[in-house]
Amino acid sequence: MSLSLAAAVPTTDSAATGLLVSVRSVAEAASIAPLAVDVIDLKEPRRGPLGATDPELWHRCLAECTTSALWSVALGEAEAALRWTAEVPAEFSYAKAGPAGLDRPEQLARLWDQLREQLPASVALVAVAYADGPAAGTIEPEHVLEAAVAAGLRTFLLDTFGKDGRSILEHLSPERLRMLVSRAAAAGCDVVIAGGVNFDALATLTQLQIRRIGVRGGVCGGNRQSAIDPSQVAHWVQRLRELARSDHASEGR
Repeated sequence: MSLSLAAAVPTTDSAATGLLVSVRSVAEAASIAPLAVDVIDLKEPRRGPLGATDPELWHRCLAECTTSALWSVALGEAEAALRWTAEVPAEFSYAKAGPAGLDRPEQLARLWDQLREQLPASVALVAVAYADGPAAGTIEPEHVLEAAVAAGLRTFLLDTFGKDGRSILEHLSPERLRMLVSRAAAAGCDVVIAGGVNFDALATLTQLQIRRIGVRGGVCGGNRQSAIDPSQVAHWVQRLRELARSDHASEGR
């Protein structure tokens, strides 16, 4: 893979890009709870790219896991998300629903309005865009971002709908990704990039002005449906810290 993002958008923030890790069970959540991850995200990979876990799991994680990480929850695509939203605990920081099947910005805006009506005020709704939008029957990321800004959403997740081993960097060109991140940052949106991100892509992605990188398959012992490997999570956290220190040292020269 040949990319030139490093030269495209120099980061101005010396803090490490945070790590969001998607887990599917209390055991997985507990295994990474002591680690310095930014967000623990509850998601069931067998139910799709943003498959919802059972609400019982949400409450068990809060009760049984002590962590400094924030909590996030995937609610599925539009229809499924509307069924689960009212049960999201107020202790969570983020909730996200996929845009699959919504092929007009006004449909997405209407979904967001319905979700926010049901979510606790303490839970921020995340605007999700699929890099492979046509495969999901939905609008392109640029249109999702435009709608999110108009709706006042302040977190923008770029993900992939198809989980076929291809990275988000294989769906979006370096220039297109740079422009999306720049537009989001200019609008005051925090950007999270997920979707097949592997360890080797961290140096490339941290050159962008993004808040977090989201991962599951890259820290599992096989594919995204395998169990989380806490040692791999720690490895990713350490690498992100190293990259932040390197960037900071470069800025000081």
